Amino acid sequence: MEEIKRMTRILEYTGDEKWIMSTLNVSEIPAIGTKAFGHNTISSGIIGLVPTDIIDKDVSSVKRAVALVKRLIDKTDNSNHKKDLYDILDVFQL
Repeated sequence: MEEIKRMTRILEYTGDEKWIMSTLNVSEIPAIGTKAFGHNTISSGIIGLVPTDIIDKDVSSVKRAVALVKRLIDKTDNSNHKKDLYDILDVFQL
């Protein structure tokens, strides 16, 4: 059997909330959860739905995102997911 690889990809959706939610709803991959393809899986989560003007003007939005990632780390039992979340946390705390 071929060696299992892991890749983490982060997508950013920018638009009005109705469009974002509609786009997430039509995806075959759940916005929050895991979709299995045989023994292969794609896991997904949402970091936040924040208006772009807050991101542009308010550093506290980064602090909120860091706090959310820390809560996700505390809630997951999967060591690989924890590693991925720690990698995301490292990006926020340059």
